[in-house]
Amino acid sequence: MRACLTRGTGMRAAADLSNVARAKTGSSQDSLAVLMTRELTMLLWVGRRNSNRDLRIIGGEMALPLLAELLRDMRRERPNLTPFWN
Repeated sequence: MRACLTRGTGMRAAADLSNVARAKTGSSQDSLAVLMTRELTMLLWVGRRNSNRDLRIIGGEMALPLLAELLRDMRRERPNLTPFWN
């Protein structure tokens, strides 16, 4: 799951978090991302209002950037919230 942040679909969104978090992204008709640390697991699903399949949304391009920004904000306010992975 670290590879998602270092060389996978989440690289552009959250590569700077690869030492504190792990992630998994997914796409079907919607955008899905899971971002986790030792104490915290966040899941974000971004769905569509209609079933327009021409609009392709990818977890690493829509859901993960939102979760990554949330985690960055949380770490700024409470740096001890997400310790480094060993």
